[in-house]
Amino acid sequence: MNLLLLCATRLEIEPTLTIFEKEGKSSQTGTISWNGHSLLICISGVGTFQTTYTLTKHLGIQRPDGVIQVGIAGAYDRDLSPGCVYQVVTEAFGDLGAEDHEGKFLSLSDIGLGEIHGLPNAGEQMENPWKLAKKDLPMVRGLTLNTVTGTAQTAQRISHRYPWAQIETMEGAPFFGICLRENIPFLCLRSVSNYVEPRNRANWKMVEAIQELNTKLQDLLKTNLFIS
Repeated sequence: MNLLLLCATRLEIEPTLTIFEKEGKSSQTGTISWNGHSLLICISGVGTFQTTYTLTKHLGIQRPDGVIQVGIAGAYDRDLSPGCVYQVVTEAFGDLGAEDHEGKFLSLSDIGLGEIHGLPNAGEQMENPWKLAKKDLPMVRGLTLNTVTGTAQTAQRISHRYPWAQIETMEGAPFFGICLRENIPFLCLRSVSNYVEPRNRANWKMVEAIQELNTKLQDLLKTNLFIS
C-alpha cells in the first residue's frame, strides 16, 4: 500500500526512523519501501493548524491508499494504562465555539454558526468507518484541544462536558475531519504517556509510551491494515 504516515514530532516516531536509517533508508528523501508498503513520513508540527496544513498539502500532491497518524496522548480514563497503545475510533474538537458573558461554553450551533461549511460542533464525535484488520489494539475515543490540560479544575470541567472522552490530543480532530471529507482510509494510534491531571512531567511515561507506540506501528506495517 502507498501510505502517508503523519506524526506531530520527530521524537514520537524516532525509534522507527532509526530502523529505517540503519537499513539505509532516509525519511528525508521521500518515499520509503518497507514490508511491502511505500511510506511517506510527514512530521506535521504540533496542533490543529500544523496538522491541517501538512495533511492537506500532501493529499493535494498525491493521494495515498491510506493515512496513519501516530503520537502520544494524555488519558482522562483511569482504566487506560500509561505506556499502552490504543486505536482511536472517534475524535472531536473540544473547544470549537465561544464563551458567553458568564463563562458558559457555547457550541457553533449555540451561536448560529453550526451549518457553515459543515464544521462539526464542539464535542460532535467523528467516527472512523475503517477498522484495523488486526484486532488486538483496544479502541478509545479522543478529544482535541488547542491547549493541553494542566489543572484539576480544567480536567474536571472537560470531563463533565464530554464524559465519553478517554484521551486528549492536539491533532486528532483535524486529522479525522480531513480524512472523512476526502473519503480516504485512515488509522490513528495513540500511546498514553500520562493521565490528564495537574501538569507534572515527572509522572509521565514518555520513553515507555514512545517505544511501545513504535513497536505497535512496526508490527502493524507487516499486515494488511484496513477493512471497511
